[in-house]
Amino acid sequence: NAASASKIPSNGIATLSDGTTAFPLASFGLQIYDDNTAYKLTLTALEVGYRNFFASVLAGNQRGFAKAVKDSGIPREDLFICGSVVSNRASGFDAAKKATTKGWKQNMVEFSAGSIDYLDQIMLDYPGPDCSSIKGQWAAFEEMYDQKLVKTLSVSNFSPTQL
Repeated sequence: NAASASKIPSNGIATLSDGTTAFPLASFGLQIYDDNTAYKLTLTALEVGYRNFFASVLAGNQRGFAKAVKDSGIPREDLFICGSVVSNRASGFDAAKKATTKGWKQNMVEFSAGSIDYLDQIMLDYPGPDCSSIKGQWAAFEEMYDQKLVKTLSVSNFSPTQL
């Protein structure tokens, strides 16, 4: 409806709740295909104007995506890049923190193929099996944030109770 449409920024960019992070509303999410396909599709997405990218660890093609970003010549600061971590099978604070830390470090290794040295957002794809595990997952993300490797933290597939 018209009332809802008027809340969408006319420039297609929203500001996240931290008040400083610009978030392009149109996002290109990389699906499950190989690095070469990810490379080609990312270049095409960049050519047609996409600047927000979700490159999931589940897709296994972050390296191809990162190389395309580097080869595009588009300045890194003009892009919004989100990675993800899946560590929901680890149980207990310490195990969940360790698994989540391993996951975000894996993201950084894959993205480094394109000289991407920070992310705009990291997403925890699924919650751990209990509250202690979720706290461990989040503690790992806070460490990533404290190291200035990511600007914003997010979750997906969480229920209101798990939040």
